[in-house]
Amino acid sequence: PTGSTSNYWIGSNDYNDEGNFTWANGEPVNYTNWNPGEPNGGSNENGVEIFSINSNSPGYWNDAPAWVERRMILEIPCDPSNDILICEDDLGSVILDPQIVGGIPPYEYTWFYNGEVISNEEILSNIPGEGLYQFFAEEACGGIDGDQVVVSFIEFAPYVELISYDVLDPSILPEGCFESILQFNVPEPQNNDVSLDFFITGSADSTDYFIESTNVTIPSGESFVHIPISILVDNEEEGVETIIFNFPFIDECSDWLPK
Repeated sequence: PTGSTSNYWIGSNDYNDEGNFTWANGEPVNYTNWNPGEPNGGSNENGVEIFSINSNSPGYWNDAPAWVERRMILEIPCDPSNDILICEDDLGSVILDPQIVGGIPPYEYTWFYNGEVISNEEILSNIPGEGLYQFFAEEACGGIDGDQVVVSFIEFAPYVELISYDVLDPSILPEGCFESILQFNVPEPQNNDVSLDFFITGSADSTDYFIESTNVTIPSGESFVHIPISILVDNEEEGVETIIFNFPFIDECSDWLPK
């Protein structure tokens, strides 16, 4: 705090290798701000403190005996890329497990969900839903730090079902007077038309089957539309050929994957 007369431990030390300072989590120290003449304590001074604002060298580092009582700077890594985007059905698998570096235990923990306290445990599981989760930890000497993460659901996207009123298995269609149907669905009717594009691959070529279009429009207010597909009779012995429908608009949460 401003005006403090206390120096702070910053979480760096050379316990394991005299003269080679690392952070408490084992990471190398790539930046230093030693006071002139420091470090100079040898094996008797293995901790690293930062001088207070009221000292003769504010902000500079000094090695000191680790048993000396100091305030502590507590680090909780903050990385916005850690925000979580998941399928709603996977919410129960999310566990928020912060990694605390530095400070003097015991710690006190507080979890907030959209501004409301929901837990005083270190690890948060069974989270209640999407939204903002904030974590704060306070170490024994009063140092406090925190981090936050946003949990969001992947929005539902249109999906496709393959059905048939002519054959038991709509994925196996013989030549002739039989057809299967691609049923394009939206989870709920929309206020505007939904236009969808897909493409076809596989060993069969376009002369082997008939499909009206690879562009589909689900009208506003409707929840699905049908696109029939049939196999053309060509009197050729071609064996079993495949038609693969590729639907780029299907999201990873859908049970209906591209087929």
